[in-house]
Formats: sequence, structure tokens, C-alpha cells
Amino acid sequence: MWTRYPRTPHLPWSPGATTDDVRTGDLTGLTGQEVVVTEKLDGENTTLYPDGLHARSPDSGHHPSRAWVKGRHERIAQAIPPGWRVCGENLHARHSIGYDALASWFYAFSVWAGEHCLDWDATVRFTRRLGVPVPPVLWRGRFDVRTIRALRLDLDRQEGYVVRTVAGFTRAEFPARVAKWVRPSHVQTDTHWMTAPVVPNGRGPAAPLWDVRSGAPPDPPALTAALRQPLGLPLARRVADLVGRHTTVHRPYPDEQRRAGLVRLAGVARVLRRIGPPSRPSTARSMALATAGGSGTRTTLPPLPRTRRARWPCSSPRSPMSVPQASKIRRPRRPRRPSMAIRAKSFGLVGRRAVVIRASNWRSPRPRVGDSGGTTGRRT
Repeated sequence: MWTRYPRTPHLPWSPGATTDDVRTGDLTGLTGQEVVVTEKLDGENTTLYPDGLHARSPDSGHHPSRAWVKGRHERIAQAIPPGWRVCGENLHARHSIGYDALASWFYAFSVWAGEHCLDWDATVRFTRRLGVPVPPVLWRGRFDVRTIRALRLDLDRQEGYVVRTVAGFTRAEFPARVAKWVRPSHVQTDTHWMTAPVVPNGRGPAAPLWDVRSGAPPDPPALTAALRQPLGLPLARRVADLVGRHTTVHRPYPDEQRRAGLVRLAGVARVLRRIGPPSRPSTARSMALATAGGSGTRTTLPPLPRTRRARWPCSSPRSPMSVPQASKIRRPRRPRRPSMAIRAKSFGLVGRRAVVIRASNWRSPRPRVGDSGGTTGRRT
């Protein structure tokens, strides 16, 4: 059964209310509640069902500005459960405010399961799985009239804001749980947008990613432009969009499901604590030779902290090693003589047998007394 979206009452301090608008005079339904304030977008109210869609009125006819949202609905309709509906704003056609960086031409602001409106967090999770964004959040917290009235908007680019409780509510509770603020003299055009030629709003770099989320075929040039940003979590989320893993990025994983990963991390931490951090020269960019597994690949490492240089008595003459000083004021005592295993690691040897063989075959480079020609001390 198709249902008309209820009329949202104006807040008492909303300057955009007209004589035929509904204005709320009782804020008890919001007082003491956690609320979320979202931007009110200038579009056409649209409701999506598993088997169809309509604008504000269930008997609304066809309009060229509704062609795009109908195509989007065909891709996501099968993901809407029976008896549910998604209410949002169709922003394909420009009304009184023109947008140039929309993430999508359809934003969802509420999801209904029968006569019950889902809470805000569940709404965001559900619409994200559909590939539909929600309006920008301007503020969230305990309802406070002074704080909400202090919100400052760009009235040339923003129509207003909507206040709703974070918790869900029924349709009968809607007038007490939702209210809006609209800028003064909102309609600033002489011709109604439905009778004028359709002028599409502009879409931003994130729009191709939301298209992929909703099941649209990828647009390589647009996706390449959307991914041109520094490395970080935002880029990881966008890459997850392309490989179809965007829903798992926001999914809470219990620790019992991550036991294998936690065990591996604990094992690595135990080994690093026993071995200690490696010593490397304090250069701006170090080149380390990866010997694990015999890969032999070189990789650029980040700069290391500056340390003083101290010469350790290793098996090779004049082999400097960088050691961090325990104090910058008092020079520490001479470090202990490293074990044979540590000295062997400085040569890149692996295994006790190789350590013993290398250590037993080493001889001092100084010439022995009685040798002629300055030959080294080699037994004959």
C-alpha cells in the first residue's frame, strides 16, 4: 500500500513558514531527546517501494525530472523489503537553489517499516547498503533550542535544516518528532520548476562511487578522477566501493570473529619485543635489504630518529653500528661485547651452524711476528 509522506511542521522560529504551512507550537516531543539536524535539500519529495515509486502524492504522473530516479529505483528495488519504503529528495532538476557538487541526485532522509520510522543510525546503514546517501548532518546532540538557533547557514546555497529524533517513532508521533526551518522567501523564481525546462543540478566527484554502490556500471574516467586524493581511510573506503566491499567497511566485527588476526598480531608483538628494534644508520631515507624468504627486494624506509654513533667491538674491524644513547647529558658506559649470534647477524648469517663455522675460520688481520713480507698469520 502506497502512503503519502506526512507534512513536516515548521519550528516556531522558522521565517519561511507561509499561511498554509503547519507550524509546531509544542516542542515536548523533542525536549530531552537526542536529535540530529540535517540540511534541508531543495528537491521533490519522493518515496520508493519494492514495486514502484511516487512523488509527494501517490497519484503523481510522469515528469522528465523523474526519469533518472526511476532508473535508480530499478537497480535498488529488489533490496527494499516488502512493506518498507524509502523517503527522500529527488534533486535531478534545479528548483530555487542550484547545486554543483551533489553526491547523488537522490538523497534518503527516512526509512519506514510499515508505520514505524527507523532510527537515524539504522536509516544510514540501510541506505548505505542501497547505494543512496543521506543529507549532510549539521549537528547532533541533546535537543537544545539555543544551540540549534545558533546554527549559521549559507542562505544562498542552503534552503534550511530539519530536526528529528535519533530514536525511531511511529507515524502518529511524526508531528512531535520532526520539524524544519526554512529560509525566508525560499521560492525566488518567477516560473515553477515543473513548467520550466529541466536544468540538471551538478554532481560532485563522489557521485560515480555512489553509482557503483547502487549497482550501476563503473565509469572509468569519472572513477579515476574520484580516486585522486592522498592515501588514507577515505581513499580506502572509495576503493572498497569499486570492489563491492563498501558495506564491510562500516560493519562492526565482534572480537571473537577476529581471533585469528589477533593471535597473529600478538605473535608478531612477542617476537619484536624479544628481538628488539633493528639498528640502522640515521639517514634521511634508508635503503633496507629484505632478506626474509630470500626475496632480496629493496624498499625505501621512513627517516629514523637521529642517534649518536658508537663503535662496537664486532668480528669485523671498524664496523660502526648506531645505538641510541640512554641520556643526552651523560655519556653511557662502553656497551657490553655482543654475543656471537648478534655478531653473526651483522654479517647476514642465519643458523647456528653457519655462525660457528664463520667464527672458527676468522683470523686477525694483523701480521704475526716472524712472518716475512707482511703476510697474515696463517698456520702452515
